[in-house]
Amino acid sequence: MAEPGRAARTGGGRPQGEAKDPDERYQSAADFAADVQDWLDGKPVAAAPYRYRFDPREVIAARPQAVLLVAFWMWFSSLYCLLVGFEGIVPAGSRRGSGGLNAWSLVMVGFGVWYLLLGRGLLSGRYWMLWAGVVTSLYNVGLFTFYLYRMAMAPAGAVGPYSSSLFTAIVVCWLASLVALLRRRTRDWFRLASRLRAEHKQADSPT
Repeated sequence: MAEPGRAARTGGGRPQGEAKDPDERYQSAADFAADVQDWLDGKPVAAAPYRYRFDPREVIAARPQAVLLVAFWMWFSSLYCLLVGFEGIVPAGSRRGSGGLNAWSLVMVGFGVWYLLLGRGLLSGRYWMLWAGVVTSLYNVGLFTFYLYRMAMAPAGAVGPYSSSLFTAIVVCWLASLVALLRRRTRDWFRLASRLRAEHKQADSPT
């Protein structure tokens, strides 16, 4: 026979006597003593089945600051892409209709939406978003490094005085994002968030 408070554990949850949430523990020593006596007498215990409840605060409390910085960089990039994209879409649509839309503006809006979703996914600890962020950072490091190479090969005076510095800063930011996402502490946090969600789904699944 199961011990009091352990009778209905689901998904590897804590027994009622050890639950973190006070509402899920015995409300008094008398309740616990009564359950122990019922168990000794071979009667069903009153301990309610424990079901793990996913608490986002557990994930947020352990979130590395590097993830927060990367997410804000994604949102900043999203804002820039959306502004540039809509700047080209709105005038074109008002003057020439949908046929006059600039394809590059639509691409920029698409990037803006992607960066927005990516930043949100990183903050919530979605594990697949970690690797999506790694791939996105790698892509941008390569893209802007190529732009820098093209600028270096361009004739004198063809490139603005601050363009190289700006693109260098962008490469550094994306490279820093890549390093931050590949850190062991960051990967461990994403694994923790995934495990907590898996336990939550297991506890909520019908048995």
